[in-house]
Amino acid sequence: MKRYYITTPIYYVNGEPHIGHAYTTIAADVAARFNRLRGYDVFFLTGTDEHGINIARVAERNGVSPQAWADRIAGEFRRLWQALNISNDDFIRTTEPRHHKVAQHVFERLYRQGDIYLGTYEGWYCPSCESYYPETELGPDHTCPVHTGRTLEWTAEEAYLFRLSKYRDWLLRHIEAHPTAVAPDGPRSEVLSLLRSGLKDIAVSRATFTWGVPVPFDPTHVIYVWIDALTNYITAAGLLDDPEKFGRYWPADVHLVGKEIVRFHAVIWPIVLHAAGIPVPKQTFAHGWLTFGGQKFSKSLGTVIDPVALSREIAAESGAEFDVAVDALRYFLLREIPFGADGDFSKQALITGSTPIWPTTTATCSTERCPSSSDTSRDGSRRAAPRNGETPCCATRQRLPSLRWNRRSTVSIFGAPSRGSGEFSPRGTSISMKKLRGGCSRPAGWIGRGRFCTIRSKPCASRRCCSRHGSRPRPHACGRSLDSRRRLRRCGCRTRRSGVHCPKAHGSAPGGRSFPG
Repeated sequence: MKRYYITTPIYYVNGEPHIGHAYTTIAADVAARFNRLRGYDVFFLTGTDEHGINIARVAERNGVSPQAWADRIAGEFRRLWQALNISNDDFIRTTEPRHHKVAQHVFERLYRQGDIYLGTYEGWYCPSCESYYPETELGPDHTCPVHTGRTLEWTAEEAYLFRLSKYRDWLLRHIEAHPTAVAPDGPRSEVLSLLRSGLKDIAVSRATFTWGVPVPFDPTHVIYVWIDALTNYITAAGLLDDPEKFGRYWPADVHLVGKEIVRFHAVIWPIVLHAAGIPVPKQTFAHGWLTFGGQKFSKSLGTVIDPVALSREIAAESGAEFDVAVDALRYFLLREIPFGADGDFSKQALITGSTPIWPTTTATCSTERCPSSSDTSRDGSRRAAPRNGETPCCATRQRLPSLRWNRRSTVSIFGAPSRGSGEFSPRGTSISMKKLRGGCSRPAGWIGRGRFCTIRSKPCASRRCCSRHGSRPRPHACGRSLDSRRRLRRCGCRTRRSGVHCPKAHGSAPGGRSFPG
């Protein structure tokens, strides 16, 4: 029987879980369920990261011990996954004895072979990220590039360092030889660029706090996150406790992570494993951010939505059962945003489904009746400045350069696709358009009054793609929007009809589909 091992990141317990955590975990749950239906032996892991100075500080502010705080937040994560029908096979906590044993085992093995040594490490440190950042990546006034506006701390201390730079060439060759090792293309390019620019040795212990796994041969230090947190994946797989299970499931098929931590999982983690003589994961897949009003969901920034409370609210407003509202939320999060890209969350879009599925931008269309709130329309084109005599919505369109048909590499967290398949996606993303839209996977774009294929970017007067890819033209989104007050639809030919189809053949939806409204 084929096996499939998928993991989410272990979530930091510095605050209550929110919809950003649910987004990642629901995606992993869908992949796990899909592969179970394929007959695979699936192992699905999630959990919590419970060590570090930030946890100790949060616990102190709340007047409890770090362990009591971790117990409380870990319980909330467990209850959330149960409410959202997450089918994880294991839930790991870094405070568990089974994990302490594995983290110390890996640390000591690397130290004995000379890949860990005692030294001094200094740099700009973010407690929320548990990470050091170089000067070139800092925000204004030495702020964190991930947690906007959070001032970083300059830290210099004695620490055990790991020889990350020693394995740079090996990892570069590995990723170049295995195109799907890091996906999608955007994060992969970021990782390759980082490797080509060179790596520095990193700190793998801290001596300024005590809340963590002690270094086995030096109890004045605790093991830092790169070895403490990341080794959870091999702990749950049974590295020391269950060798038969470890041989069955490891290496992991997919580490599903947010794009802000792709470097840790795609650079540090495989090097640690390779140095320790353990096989490396098959793929690290980094999805985009789920945002709210253009701002990343973050406990540190206070932008959070409780998915359970949201589901209850939707159920109360609609009269549906709670489980139905949960299913609606699960469907919406994966349907609304091309997986891998950033996307903005909106409760109105969840209820009405009226917003476009393309990633949002900050610009606003100047036409009030346009169904899109961004400068990117539903057909993936960008609104240009109107010409004389034209309204903004019927202005000449230019295709976004980031949209393309990706036939060279079909990468998916759901497993290997069938031969000859491809994906239409924003740059750096990877998702099947049949799953996403349920319609044609190769819509035509607009240049003036002509159409052009999204693959060849070539004007075409035909209703079908001139390259015979099987695509059909996508109806003009703004010219055929629904007038909800009069219950009439307006076609781009300026004909008002009470029905859902345009009577003319110039742009009616293929297959009898209605115009998007």
